[in-house]
Amino acid sequence: VTSTIRSSIIDVETAGFDERPELLVYGMLSSLLAAGIWLLIASKYGLPVSTTHSIIGAIVGFAAVGISFDSIMWGQIGSIVASWVISPLIAGIISFSLFMTVQHLVLSTDNPFANAKKYVPYYIFLVGFVIAMVTMVKGLRHVGLEITFAQSAAMAIGFGIITMLIGVFMLRRIPEPSSSMMHNQFASVESVFAILMIFTACSMAFAHG
Repeated sequence: VTSTIRSSIIDVETAGFDERPELLVYGMLSSLLAAGIWLLIASKYGLPVSTTHSIIGAIVGFAAVGISFDSIMWGQIGSIVASWVISPLIAGIISFSLFMTVQHLVLSTDNPFANAKKYVPYYIFLVGFVIAMVTMVKGLRHVGLEITFAQSAAMAIGFGIITMLIGVFMLRRIPEPSSSMMHNQFASVESVFAILMIFTACSMAFAHG
């Protein structure tokens, strides 16, 4: 994101910052101030806005007003805006698909508690694998570690298995439901999925940290 903001919004050669470096300083300060004010307003009224969207829009506004429309890399802007639509769409499709597997394998069965304990470890493996894979492929290069895709996949699988085994150990400590009645079954199923939520929450914190 920082690389895109630095070099993929304004065409530096067209902008002429070499001759007018103060324009870049004033423009970026104005962009930061504009984005900051907007985020304060959005936070006050509880609006679901993005810091990235705000700063990109502010820089585009600075370039359009302070330099010219031609200095803006519209092709890159189009790709960025498209990603704002495509990413949530893909995430929604994946989320829907995962929920349907839970519905089919756990919630709609005769014994949802037993099936939850059976299949939730695989979801825990998936969480561990994905977060490890993203870290191996995208994160390690920033600290000077270059590993192949195959090595990344192998280590991510190993991390996923370790995560799954930890999850299995935690799941074994959840007691059986007191009766076979369905509402008791689903109450215990919530306890099983609470273990999965612990791993997903840790992954979210790591991804944002």
